[in-house]
Amino acid sequence: MKLPIEVYQAVRNLAGESFPVGVRINGEDFVAEGNTLAQSTVIARRFSQLGADYISVSAGSRFEDALPHPREVLLIPCPL
Repeated sequence: MKLPIEVYQAVRNLAGESFPVGVRINGEDFVAEGNTLAQSTVIARRFSQLGADYISVSAGSRFEDALPHPREVLLIPCPL
């Protein structure tokens, strides 16, 4: 969290309090050893405490590391 917090604070200082500044995080990485929803909740709350005007949440990471769910077909792109 140290680097993202420092980046957020530097942007906030340059932009000022009247300019909206937010962060984008993954809510769930869906990969082994990736961020989980529980971890992302802690991250989002911390940025909220720091004064982020919005938090944009997405999901997923690299497709080739995706963990398949039961009965789901996992297709991996083949490089040309």
